[in-house]
Amino acid sequence: MVSRQKQELASKKEEGARTSLVEACGRIFRCLREAGKPVTVSELVRVTQLNRKTVDKCTEFLQLIQKELERDKITSSEVNHLRLVKLEPRVGMLSLPEKTQRLIIRTLYYPEPSEEVYLLVHLYHRKAVDARHAIGMPKTKPVQKLIKSGQIIESARNGGIYLSSEGMKVAKGALTIYPALKNTGSGKSSNR
Repeated sequence: MVSRQKQELASKKEEGARTSLVEACGRIFRCLREAGKPVTVSELVRVTQLNRKTVDKCTEFLQLIQKELERDKITSSEVNHLRLVKLEPRVGMLSLPEKTQRLIIRTLYYPEPSEEVYLLVHLYHRKAVDARHAIGMPKTKPVQKLIKSGQIIESARNGGIYLSSEGMKVAKGALTIYPALKNTGSGKSSNR
């Protein structure tokens, strides 16, 4: 499949056909998505088989578009066989600054951290992130619930508990939503 694509690209080059902006940006975008990690411009050139200047221009263009589309959106509609394109401001939570989004989410859905959140933050502050650093705790309902959900893991070694990678993500997110938990040192889970 890949060799066939290379042959098609080679024949296009021989014909002197130029790659359209849309196609070039699409190739770059697909390449970045498939890579799932940062890649060099040289790698983009090699994988997409585009000219280096084209890759530079397209990545610059995509970054500009990304920035512009954070606050506005493009809509397209058809009226009497005419296609109308319009730029409209974004509405909804995505149009708000990130801090405001977090405040709204917290106020509407999670005004106070749950016992589970306190427990995850406590484990995070205590650096209980692997079996060696597992902390002994009674098997309360919140602990059992977090073990069942896979956010904490029970150590076979000493019966202590520690955060899974998902639990660490949740703890970090909780610290973002509830900044006051950063100052608690070890959270409130020890009090509950």
